[in-house]
This record gives sequence, C-alpha cells and structure tokens, in this order.
Amino acid sequence: MQRDCRIVMNAGTEDFSFVVFGDPQNVNETCKGIVAKVIKEQPDFCVIVGDMVNDAGDEAQWSRISELVKPLREQCPLYVIPGNHDYQLDGNADKFLSFAKSPGGKTYFSIESKDICFLFLDSVSDAMRLCEPDVAEERRLERGGCDPNGEQYSWLVGHLERAKNGNKKTVLFHHHPIFLPTNVYFCTSSTIKVDQTKSPPTLGVLLPLLIRHPPEIVFSGHLHTYERCSYSGIDFVTTGASSYDLWKMEGTVNSFRVIAEEKYHYCRVDVSPSGISVRVIDEDGIEIDSWQRS
Repeated sequence: MQRDCRIVMNAGTEDFSFVVFGDPQNVNETCKGIVAKVIKEQPDFCVIVGDMVNDAGDEAQWSRISELVKPLREQCPLYVIPGNHDYQLDGNADKFLSFAKSPGGKTYFSIESKDICFLFLDSVSDAMRLCEPDVAEERRLERGGCDPNGEQYSWLVGHLERAKNGNKKTVLFHHHPIFLPTNVYFCTSSTIKVDQTKSPPTLGVLLPLLIRHPPEIVFSGHLHTYERCSYSGIDFVTTGASSYDLWKMEGTVNSFRVIAEEKYHYCRVDVSPSGISVRVIDEDGIEIDSWQRS
C-alpha cells in the first residue's frame, strides 16, 4: 500500500512560479528548444505531465530524456507523472520510477505550499485492473483508467477533502485529459473522459469527484496539442505539445473548449496572494493564451 508523501514547499516568499509541459518523448530540436525556454523562466519547480519516452523498455530512450532534463533538474525540482508510454507493456513502471525520482518513490504523490495542495496522479496504473470489454489488452495502457475502488482514488478523496476543509486551493496533474475532441475518444478510457456523444454526456469516474471538491486547474497531456476547457468553474488544460507531431484540431468537436492552438508550447503559472495566473508560451516565445484565477 502506498503511503502518503506530502512535502511542504519552501519557495522563500509567498510568490512563486512553476512551469508545466508534457509529452517530450520524441526528444528533438523542438523539444530541446522548449526545455531551454523553460530553464530561462527560472521557475521554482517544473512539472512534466507524462510520456517521457516512446518505449519504456528502451534504456537508450531513458538516457536521452535524462540528459535533456539534466540542466533543468540542476536548476529546480522536477516533478514527473507517468504517461502510457512510460509503463512497460507488462504494467511495470520501474524504469519510470528510476528516472522520475518522485517523492517517496511513488507514481502519485502530493506537495504543498502555504495555500495550495498540488496533487500528482497516475492515470495509467489502474488501466491494468480495469477491464473494458471493447479494448484489447495492449491498448489499455494507452487509454489509462480511474478505479473508484482503488487505493489511488481513496488517496485522492482524502487529499481533496483535507484541502477543502483547510481552505486550501488544489491543482491537479495527470496524463489523460478528461475533456477531448470526440474524434480521439479511442485514446482515453471511459472512466476518465467525458463522453459528449451520449445524451446527457457521461462524466466518467474522476470528474464527479472534482465537481464535489473543485480544484483550480487540472493539467493533462496525452494529446499533442494545446487545449483549455472549462466545466463547473474548473479550468482543464491539455499541454501535450513539446516534441511530437501536432494533433490537428481543425474541425474537431469539443463543446467544453475555450481555446485550442496547434502550437508547441509550455505553461508558466505564477502564484501570489492575489491569485493564480497562467501564460501559455509557444516555441517562438509568443503568448498564445493567458488567464487568471483569484
């Protein structure tokens, strides 16, 4: 059983910043450029929302991503959650954990500042236990899963309740997005995604919990694009475009979408007593989206 691993951040002041990006698995010049820009941001910490590699069984790929993020790790703490490509086909995450150096050696964990609880989830691990009859075994890791009877779900409930009772804000990170265009529903489990092809839309397992205990922002990757959605007062951000071919969003349907951009990018988040502000910066240093939560 995984024990809780909460770490109190010490940013030195009430103001701090962090950067989020995802899916650097195809380590190329674009990806190197994104990481170089992230380093120049000088964040207090950085988060990568999964898919460090394409093949978790390939040691060379782990060496390649380790070399890429080495200067970033030398500058600030780097928190990493697993994507579907980070698990070996037998469901083993040992190579990911060796790379991630996560608090307590876990695939899901939390860290805390004075006013915010950051929750890092593993949206892949439950996939091997959940049996969707229409999905071949080799595709389950790709789709991920959220088991309402699993240990991670209970852990998440406890953290959300404690944060709410303690008047703390929460920010979540997990690989598989809850909101996504209908034409890519095949790549995310029905236990995670909202399915708007149904009437009324089915909400899966994770979203109803978040509606009861609303986080400020939920960051995900998996889709190689940028998309921000809004539901029940919560911002949902897909930030999976740092290396791979961009997913074409033109003509796709997602009625919860606020904005979508086919751009390589990263997200910079600034936290202060007045609120949380987010800027999304593309590979050319141009801001493609921004918003603030008080």
